Amino acid sequence: APTDLREYCREAMLAMQRALLERFRTRFDVWTLESALHERHAVEEGLRRLEASGHTYREDGALWLRSSELGDEKDRVLVKSDGGFTYLAADIAYHDEKYRRPPEDRTARPPSTASSTFGAPTTTVTSPA
Repeated sequence: APTDLREYCREAMLAMQRALLERFRTRFDVWTLESALHERHAVEEGLRRLEASGHTYREDGALWLRSSELGDEKDRVLVKSDGGFTYLAADIAYHDEKYRRPPEDRTARPPSTASSTFGAPTTTVTSPA
């Protein structure tokens, strides 16, 4: 049971999201909260890995993703000049963790043909094409 208002609200919002997805017969094996990524320092780790790949640079006290080299209209800020992370930084950490999972844990499973509902829960597909 939730112990404070923030936790209660988070659980209520997640319950509504799960219920909405159920209406589309979509279930996820893993739900990842952005706060959990920060708590386990996955954002910092993901950014370190991205920096090591050479896809970032520092300018005006901020860390930037060289996303224009990957087809984006402009480069994107990952860490602001005040040291705060952008939402993109957490998204990158999430996908970094997903790519490092075993392949069988990052692919979607097809719906069951034996019933009108999905037989096995699904996960989002993030494997590179």
